[in-house]
Amino acid sequence: MKHVNRMSAMVRGAVAALMIGTGCTVASAANPYVLVEIGTYSHSANFDESASEISAFDANTNQLFVVNGELGGLDVLDISNPASPSLAAQMTVPAGEVTSSAVYNNVVAVTASLGDGLNGTISFFNATTYAQIGSTLTIGATPDMVTFTPDGSKILIAHEGEPDYENGLDPVGSIGIFAPTGGVSATSVAALTAGDMVTAGFGSFDAQKAALQANDVRIFGDPDETPGFTEA
Repeated sequence: MKHVNRMSAMVRGAVAALMIGTGCTVASAANPYVLVEIGTYSHSANFDESASEISAFDANTNQLFVVNGELGGLDVLDISNPASPSLAAQMTVPAGEVTSSAVYNNVVAVTASLGDGLNGTISFFNATTYAQIGSTLTIGATPDMVTFTPDGSKILIAHEGEPDYENGLDPVGSIGIFAPTGGVSATSVAALTAGDMVTAGFGSFDAQKAALQANDVRIFGDPDETPGFTEA
């Protein structure tokens, strides 16, 4: 089944904004919590350039790994003093534009896109030294999210499968799964190869397409070939 709908990077990027306080809410009986701004950090001098997107917090190092969409890399913020976040490092990956990051056991996983309709990459780095661990691996089409399972036994990747209709590219979306031997560690991820990734697809739902659409599940292909389709 083709890609259904893209999750807004702005919504996911709000995590970083909330953690270092770029906004607040008003308490009420239904919502007794108040978010108070205690510090800010500007990733760019240019407004509306998606310079602060997906974030991952590492409690062991008090660092926030933030995807910088403007630069296509990863900004590392030291938030040991939340009132005054500071830039600790800027990380790049050997291939692709960074799309997501996650941290577990001092290992930073970073996915990158090589373009719509193309397979992307995943790379691993040391959360303290920022040195790369192992090799950059080829994964599925347009990876847009990476995370570790809570127990650190697996690495999960959302392959968005975003199409490039002009060049005839429309890959299926999928979930990539790595299960490092003994759980996530610098040693185990360094030993991973592209062939270790297991792919979970959605092909079993293809026969249910009409029924799913009848229940308001948004499933579209090429807009030029979809009658009545209006791109949001």
